[in-house]
Amino acid sequence: MKKKQLGLSMPGVLALMVLAIMILRAAISLIPMYWDDVMVGSILDSVQESKAITGKTSTSDAKRVLEKRFQSNNLYISTDKLELDRSEHRLVLTYTYDRRDDFFSNIDFVLTFTHRKDFTQ
Repeated sequence: MKKKQLGLSMPGVLALMVLAIMILRAAISLIPMYWDDVMVGSILDSVQESKAITGKTSTSDAKRVLEKRFQSNNLYISTDKLELDRSEHRLVLTYTYDRRDDFFSNIDFVLTFTHRKDFTQ
């Protein structure tokens, strides 16, 4: 009686290695983008706590404050899509931005993040 083969064949091992490399490459691309988003959230929280942006802050001043904080944390994210909605003494900051990173050849990861903060006096 013949004994059954146990284990993977060479093509099976190579396929698993390719799959593991692709998953690792995806993690190397995605984890820093999500970490940067966590940093953006903490910067917005610190700006809110320190009252660096209030209901009377102009749009250009708010952008300048955020750009300065982003640069000090080595985040190079544009503030072009920063929106400020105003009412009497209320300011709602909505910040939507995209991050793009290469995955493989001409395949990219594109992630969109949105943060919303209410600066009420």
